[in-house]
Amino acid sequence: MSLSGVYDIPVRMRITLTPTGYELPAIRHVKEEMKRQIEVRWNMNTIDTSSPLLLSAALDPRFKGMNYLDTEKVKRVKSHIARMCAEDIAKLDQKESEPHHKMRKTEMNAWDILLGDEEQPIDSNNSRQQECDSYWAEKTRARDGDPLKWWSVKQEAYPSIARLAKRLLCIPATSAASERVFSTTGNTITQLRNSLSGNTVESLIFLSMNAGLLSSID
Repeated sequence: MSLSGVYDIPVRMRITLTPTGYELPAIRHVKEEMKRQIEVRWNMNTIDTSSPLLLSAALDPRFKGMNYLDTEKVKRVKSHIARMCAEDIAKLDQKESEPHHKMRKTEMNAWDILLGDEEQPIDSNNSRQQECDSYWAEKTRARDGDPLKWWSVKQEAYPSIARLAKRLLCIPATSAASERVFSTTGNTITQLRNSLSGNTVESLIFLSMNAGLLSSID
């Protein structure tokens, strides 16, 4: 599960726990307390619009609607993403500028004088804003969809946002998977097996973590 889908869970739990007015007093009290704890633990009243939780959700076509935020907070999230895209583009331009300038022509010919320099930079700010506007206008996808497959199709249409999405959507929701790998490594490298090569350890861990797949094939 990606980090992008995490915040949607407490939001929906919070909605489900809203008292309907038909419960017994004891049940209503429990629901109100659970709802309050969710709001406190997830900082829902003072949410940080620049947190990876919200940024990854905004870049996920399943959750980018962010209906659980008010209009002002949604604008802040979008502004932060636009700023991150601009910084990313600036870094790429800086890397490409030095060899590009070395290859530039030092003299102008008749075509350059008549039609202008074909290497004149385009308005990157306007282009980036159009890219962001088009992305936000996209319809949200079903929750059982694959955001990575969606981005593999859309990455040419939204290149700067796609680069940012690849960085944020790869963040796992929990560290449980990596902790299981560390546990398996500890069981593999013991005092009696401390001379194994790196390749051997990697192969043993791979087989151990994927043994279930082999049984399912049989």
